[in-house]
Amino acid sequence: MTTVAAGKPRLTLKLKSAAKDNRNPGGTVTIVVEKSAILLMILYCCEGGLRKKRDKKDNCCCGNTTINTDTEICCGQAPQPKTNGDKTKCCGKTSYDSDGYVCCGNKIVKKDSKTDNWCCGDKAIDTSTEICCNDQPCDSIAGPNTLCCGTRCYNPAEQICCDNFGLRKKTTADDNCCCGNSTIKSPDQICCLGTPAKSYGPTTECCGVDSYDTTTHLCCDGMKVNKQDKSHDCCCKSTTFSSLQHICCGDKVKVLQSGGPAYTTCCNDESMSVVTHLCCEGKMVAKNTNADDCCCGKTTMDAASKVCCNGNPQPRYKPITKCCLTLSYNPDTHICCNDVVTKKQNNSDYVCCGNTTIDTNTQICCMDTPQPKTGNQTNCCMKVSYDAANFICCDEGVRKKTSPDDTCCCGSKYTFNPDTEVCCQGEMPQERIGGPVLQMLWIQKLRFFCKNMLQRNACK
Repeated sequence: MTTVAAGKPRLTLKLKSAAKDNRNPGGTVTIVVEKSAILLMILYCCEGGLRKKRDKKDNCCCGNTTINTDTEICCGQAPQPKTNGDKTKCCGKTSYDSDGYVCCGNKIVKKDSKTDNWCCGDKAIDTSTEICCNDQPCDSIAGPNTLCCGTRCYNPAEQICCDNFGLRKKTTADDNCCCGNSTIKSPDQICCLGTPAKSYGPTTECCGVDSYDTTTHLCCDGMKVNKQDKSHDCCCKSTTFSSLQHICCGDKVKVLQSGGPAYTTCCNDESMSVVTHLCCEGKMVAKNTNADDCCCGKTTMDAASKVCCNGNPQPRYKPITKCCLTLSYNPDTHICCNDVVTKKQNNSDYVCCGNTTIDTNTQICCMDTPQPKTGNQTNCCMKVSYDAANFICCDEGVRKKTSPDDTCCCGSKYTFNPDTEVCCQGEMPQERIGGPVLQMLWIQKLRFFCKNMLQRNACK
């Protein structure tokens, strides 16, 4: 509650007591103070508004709070302690002692000397006696004229920095550029392949290690050559010429063809018009059509519509064209068989068989005759295909196997396995018995037996 006494506003505060006693039965204490004094103790005016103090001694605003400027400094809108009275400064949002430290891009660096006033990398330097060269401190050997060359410093009156890492001692005091292991004065000199050379002004160029005036000379194969005419801008061996009127063909100056440089080229030692001719195997050949852009043997052709087959222009097919000797063909519809273009019997055919074609997935070629495949073990018996798993090719034709293991023919009817059988008299298979000697005896007996059987059958 507020009361007025002697014309001054007063503030009455009632505070609860921690304990009741006879003198204060209600548990409250009433304090009457000046209202303005209370406000000054707890509030501070910042940016046109009242702000609650962090501490009653605060006497300044800082960001969204308050500080005591006797013991604090405001750094980046944040209260920071004063480390050395008025020598305290801010580095970003942190305070530091400026007597012993330097602020380098929000980074506090310890001084090596009290006179240090700047940063160089992670070190402090005195800019009156040092300069910073790529984050490396360097003595100012030429005072305020000292310059950097990489991480080194130098006196520009005595040296030149070359490519930002090498120092060259000046050849003359006026030199201002590096040249190889030496120095030159530009624009009086230019550098030609690391060698100082004379400058003829803005028209100066290098020719090897020498310089020349482009208004009077040309550089031809590394040698200075006097221009035969001021309009000359090209070399032809040791001769000069104008590229607007001539062309150099095989070390000889030739006249340009109709249309000028854009329509003229060389064919060996001769000047040739690219509009009317092509250079084929070192000889000029007249174009058959204006669209021709390729040579084909001794003639020309248009590569967009034709293909060259052994020196003969042939029609081009889409999407793919192939050559069969001197003829072109479409591999989708034809095959080259024995140097002859042969029409496919089926679209899936891709192998030749005699004078026709086959699909090897379903057919086999037997003595230039297409035959069907009869299984995974299809073989040829002269002009006929057969299944080698169940049949054998004999002199007179295909014969069905007597046994699945049989691999040879015996006579005109039988087949046998030579690992377990022998063919008696070339007519009848018989089982092998015993070792090699005993087998020979059995073979002789079987031959005799077979011979007698044949004779008896003949008599009957």
